[in-house]
Amino acid sequence: MQPGEQSDRSNTPDKGILHSSKAKYVTSLYQRLLALIDIETAETGEKFSYPTEALIPHTALRQQLLSDPATCALLSGCDYIIAPENLENSPYQINSDGLILISSALLDDVHALACATRWALEARYLQESNDPKHSTLIGLKVMAAELIGMLPEKSREALFEVVPPKHATDFLSSTDDSVSDGALRWLSSIMGWPYVAITPEENEDRELFFPLETILARGGDSRLIVDPVTKLNRYGVPLRPRPEAVHFSSSTASPISEYGFLFCDTLRRDLLSEHQRTDTSLEKLREKASHAVGTEILKVLGLQPEEADTALTPSGTDAELLTVLISSVAASGKPVLNILIAPEETGRGVRFAATGCYFDDLTPTGEHVLRGSPALNDQTITTQEISIRNGRGLPRTLSDIDAEVLETGQRALKEGHHLLVHVLMSSKTGLSAPSHQAVDSLVALGPDRVNVVVDACQMRTPLVHLGQLVRKGWMLQITGSKFLTGPPFSGALIVPKTFLNQASAVGNALQNTVGIGHRSDWTQAWKENMPAQDKPSAGFGPIFRWLPALLEAELFSSLTLDFRKRAFDRFKQELVHVISRSMYIKTLNSDQVDDSESNDNFLRLSIISFEILARKRNGHIQVLNETECRRLYECLNSDVSDIIPNLSPRERSLARLEIHVGQPVTLHSQRNSICVLRLVLGARFFTFVGLGTEKMRQAALQSEINDAKSAIAKIELLVKNWIALEDNDSSA
Repeated sequence: MQPGEQSDRSNTPDKGILHSSKAKYVTSLYQRLLALIDIETAETGEKFSYPTEALIPHTALRQQLLSDPATCALLSGCDYIIAPENLENSPYQINSDGLILISSALLDDVHALACATRWALEARYLQESNDPKHSTLIGLKVMAAELIGMLPEKSREALFEVVPPKHATDFLSSTDDSVSDGALRWLSSIMGWPYVAITPEENEDRELFFPLETILARGGDSRLIVDPVTKLNRYGVPLRPRPEAVHFSSSTASPISEYGFLFCDTLRRDLLSEHQRTDTSLEKLREKASHAVGTEILKVLGLQPEEADTALTPSGTDAELLTVLISSVAASGKPVLNILIAPEETGRGVRFAATGCYFDDLTPTGEHVLRGSPALNDQTITTQEISIRNGRGLPRTLSDIDAEVLETGQRALKEGHHLLVHVLMSSKTGLSAPSHQAVDSLVALGPDRVNVVVDACQMRTPLVHLGQLVRKGWMLQITGSKFLTGPPFSGALIVPKTFLNQASAVGNALQNTVGIGHRSDWTQAWKENMPAQDKPSAGFGPIFRWLPALLEAELFSSLTLDFRKRAFDRFKQELVHVISRSMYIKTLNSDQVDDSESNDNFLRLSIISFEILARKRNGHIQVLNETECRRLYECLNSDVSDIIPNLSPRERSLARLEIHVGQPVTLHSQRNSICVLRLVLGARFFTFVGLGTEKMRQAALQSEINDAKSAIAKIELLVKNWIALEDNDSSA
């Protein structure tokens, strides 16, 4: 029996969203994090799996609540009993026995019902863990207002039907602390607390009272802003679980998993309880949580805390900007040349960050800046881009790339530059360069004048191999939001201990910048060697966005290499067979020799890139350009059943299916530009397929194969009806 497998004879029921084979790994990670943060809590073994049928015996109420993905996830970690009640002046009531009663008037509106239930759950948590003398009613008001603000207008009206009109306006804003005394008394009464007058502290930090969706969007840039209509961000994902959609987008962004959502909210509540129980400031808890997450990242990479330090960053592009800052400090006044590998295949903002400039108009700490303006003061930073493809758009040989990198680096050293050399470990289409041998040769020419950073943001390289590169003295950029399928965006910079003597200078440089980083982002060793800072931090957002990624890494590492390869080979064989029969999909040749000796290199091949052809108005089948690929990408991720005419029942069902793939990438060559879409496997594919009984694994793999076939089928449906899509766009 393989690790992660269970006997088919097991009759243990799955009590929640986590099968017992997953729950033990989830619990193990959670216990380690709590120990690192130094939080005392009750036994964690049952935090992640409760039988919802026993907790919500009313069938209609249970079915409605479980149809809301976020609420479903939270109920799977809840041991409170919930029942409907004919309440007219409150959305919920907590009785003297601790039973949560939900207004039956909300049963017809799932969004309003879910909002009331989550509000009630928060009230019940607070009631159970806090003394009324240390009341947190304003914090509960903040939570309620944020939840209400997420509701569609119709659902908000339905909820306010059971809120006394004189109190309704108090819940329209989560930032206004001037909530009326009457509203607080009402809140206190429905949660079963004696009312205690509250004098709130000015500018009190209430971040942990926010719903998890709000926290996951904080401490980032404009890419995390959610469209009020679609509820999706710029990268096509929401801030909550999205099990109704098909996801093959882990080269771009993935929605948070149901168990990841529960994991994060459980830690949010434990941190909040610690804050209230011990009066530990949220700033101190952020530092502890950042250290805990950074330490776990090192563990994932096979590194010990004595070998390297971690700085959490809001995204992989932010990690590039921090890398440039560190290299500028190391340069001691010399001009810095940043040798950049194929930025068009890494990230849209990398070109700006690589020169020490802002890559977005909004910083992670909320300041408005000018995209492309200098972020680092008085630094001379230039870049030299090295292409990873030739004039025909095909992969260049490593020997050609190595020669160009060496020539560029040697010339720059002779001209007095300090070098920052990038090693790309898997681009957006699965390519890597230059070779480690070439970089070693360049470092040997000036060990004190050459910094190396590995861009492994796709995380499609064996994790232990990445740790070995850090041991070489190379910095490492990673993200939890690509292969590891954490929510967007999460980044980290791993820095070898040889850089620790620069911590003070780096801290001073950070203090003089806006929105780049903070002392609290680092693991403990760097914190202790950096000066205190009076600038704002990015808060809990980047920390919480890493948690589901770490959870997925924990689950992924429990699977044998042999099983991963077998599952991948079976999936890809089926997919390639389907694509080969399509006249509308042309796969991109990404063959390249990898210099790594690991047997886990198939992960680099888990990005399947393809051009799309469509039947145009002239009757010809032609390749789609970048604008057209973007339109196809959006249509795949939405219901288009009302756009395409004359659909059969099967086609209509397919048109409704929401399918998220890797966003379009334009590959420029000397002759033309090629735009590709990508169907991508992430760690969640392997953990979904690999944990459980043998029959469960077979069913899970078949489910993933079927979803991939549906993705191809919807692409074909769209391109066959491309004229209808164009007509709809022109009439909009």
